[in-house]
Amino acid sequence: MDLLSFALAFGSGFIIAWTLKRPLKQQRTIRNPDTQEKHYEVAANHQRTQAKTKRKQQIIDCIDMNGQIKSREVEDMFGVSSATATRYLSELAREGKIKKQGQGRGVHYTL
Repeated sequence: MDLLSFALAFGSGFIIAWTLKRPLKQQRTIRNPDTQEKHYEVAANHQRTQAKTKRKQQIIDCIDMNGQIKSREVEDMFGVSSATATRYLSELAREGKIKKQGQGRGVHYTL
């Protein structure tokens, strides 16, 4: 029995008590279908955001040293999926920090 089905079986009081007793960095988002209450993992989200920001800065540093970067290089550098690597690069391009050059398989990014 997973936590959500256990919580639903024993009512929303359990969800609130369980969430409040756990350390903030481990809280999980749980939605009670009856009351639509939400509990967020505030500290964990902050840690993920910091890690993502650090990775984006490392991508920019790599482009600065090598002149360009491809999605495959980002995949190898961080051990992430191609979708995640492309997302990092697209976000940086949208923020105006890097520029997308080329199309299709030949896409690379520069400063």
